[in-house]
Amino acid sequence: MVGIAMRGGAGMNIRVVGVASAIEAIKRKGKMYEEKLAKVIPEAALNIQREAKHLAPIRTGNLRNSIQAELPERLRAYVKAYAPYAHFVEYGTSKMKARPYMRPAVEKERTRLKRLKLL
Repeated sequence: MVGIAMRGGAGMNIRVVGVASAIEAIKRKGKMYEEKLAKVIPEAALNIQREAKHLAPIRTGNLRNSIQAELPERLRAYVKAYAPYAHFVEYGTSKMKARPYMRPAVEKERTRLKRLKLL
């Protein structure tokens, strides 16, 4: 617990007590949260990859096969579609209606994480 003691008089003295223990408590909580995220992030990326592949329209299978989850760092993940036309399918064009697959996959996982109180 952090406390402040003040003394009046000719001058004012302020003493803050318990800062070191408060900082340590914050560091412990941060470390626990970091450990939880280190488990959740790869799982979430794989769930998004799986769902995006499920939702991706199939013509040749190239788009579906190009969707990959990447884990470049401990607390970072990407899910990318490498087919050169992937963004045209996701967002559409002036001549083609959008057929989203990545955004719905991300939204489904976001909803799952919120339900589990991980977001």
